[in-house]
Amino acid sequence: MEADGSKTDTFLSHSAIGNGGRPGAVNGGGSMFPSTSAAHTNQDMVTPPKESNLRSRVTQKDNNRQSSGAENQERSGSGGALTRHGSGRSSLSGARTQICVCGESGPSLKRTGCGVTLCPQCLLKVHVQCRVCPKAEVAVPQGIQGNMNYSEMPFSLPGHGRDTAVKITYCIPDGIQGEGHPSPGSAFRGGVFEAYLPLCERTRKLLPRLEKAFRLGLTFTVTGREPGARVSWDSIPHKTSLQGGKSGNGYPDSTYLSRLSEVLRANGIEEAPAKSQDTNKT
Repeated sequence: MEADGSKTDTFLSHSAIGNGGRPGAVNGGGSMFPSTSAAHTNQDMVTPPKESNLRSRVTQKDNNRQSSGAENQERSGSGGALTRHGSGRSSLSGARTQICVCGESGPSLKRTGCGVTLCPQCLLKVHVQCRVCPKAEVAVPQGIQGNMNYSEMPFSLPGHGRDTAVKITYCIPDGIQGEGHPSPGSAFRGGVFEAYLPLCERTRKLLPRLEKAFRLGLTFTVTGREPGARVSWDSIPHKTSLQGGKSGNGYPDSTYLSRLSEVLRANGIEEAPAKSQDTNKT
């Protein structure tokens, strides 16, 4: 029997075994016709098939079935218990979670050309000695990588009751320290960082400046030394709490937006000039 391109013999082999007892059930008690006396042998009647002929026919059928089952089993190799796909892997193997040789897992893992999955730390310390992969592949970007996104929230911040809030989220993966960090070339641990702003006209002008500060590497730094080195906030002030006031790094804080704008300006990130209203005039 063929199913999905692979051959299985389980059903056939069971059928062959199950049918092996039928001859005994038919002929176990002798002939399937009652024996006749000598007086009937001389009468003009049809002679019933001989018991030996019936036995040989049934036996021949069973032999054919058994040989067919054995042939299918021989063709199917291991019995066809597993279905195989084009990749050559069993469909029962299942998906495997990517884990580094040191036991770490996460989005920062990288699969090398030699087939090994490594975290940034092992990629720098272990894979640098690889004789299979080219040296260009071994290089790992140093410094703080990651992305920034923000979204409007359905609530207001204390002191900004007329405006909804904006939540800023920074996702920083684990990486390798760069220049200006405590231990360049050593590993650090990343994280997810959140901050809040009121959604007002001043904030709409501040968000592009915050994005530029992040791209320039001014928002975060690395503190501590290996193995405790990790990402932390740097010189650009962010409000990480919804409440608590100025002392609790939260709201209300009436001077926060002004201070934030001044810090950005001090780092060379100016507010974009307003578009001229006369550009469309002829």
